[in-house]
Parts: sequence; C-alpha cells; structure tokens
Amino acid sequence: MSLVRLTTPRLSPKPNMFDTTSKARPRQLSLMPRLDVREMPPPERHSEIHDAFAELDSGEVLELVNDHDPKPLFYEMQAEVESFDADNYDVEQEAEEKFVATFPKK
Repeated sequence: MSLVRLTTPRLSPKPNMFDTTSKARPRQLSLMPRLDVREMPPPERHSEIHDAFAELDSGEVLELVNDHDPKPLFYEMQAEVESFDADNYDVEQEAEEKFVATFPKK
C-alpha cells in the first residue's frame, strides 16, 4: 500500500501585475495536483513522483512537498524527462523540513 497522498488542487500564485521590475514570466492561474512525499520512504519517492508527473497533461504543474530541497530530482527530471519544463521550475522553503517545488510539464 502506497503512502502517497495527492491532495486537492490549489490555485497557483497570482502574478503581481504592477511589478515592472520583475523579468520573470507571470504564472497562469491554474489548478495543480499536490503530492506530499514527506512521509514516504525515500527509496519510493522518485518513482511515485515520476508516475504523478506522467499523468499530467501538457501545461499542467505538479506541486511537490518534500522534507529537503529536491534539487537532485530536478537534475534527474531535466536529464530524463523530455516533457519537464526546467525553465519554469520553482522551489520555496516554507519551513525547516518543508520545501514546495513546482514541476511544470511542457
């Protein structure tokens, strides 16, 4: 039995329409699945994440909650998954052991 928990999608952040200093592309308002892997055994995480990402349609985003910066997963996805949009990947540390990353699909 898998410990993966997909939660209710949430809205992506709304861009600041008045910020003229930012060169980042504004994010589109969309729903995204959220996958929290913090309670999952580490050896099972990457395969579950890859499976969840594979289920996305083009233009969708997988939001991942992890207990560490998922930089190794970023490099793995960048090297192995052609549909991963590495240019629009983002990660934020929300707490000591809570990192939230977005994995967009081309």
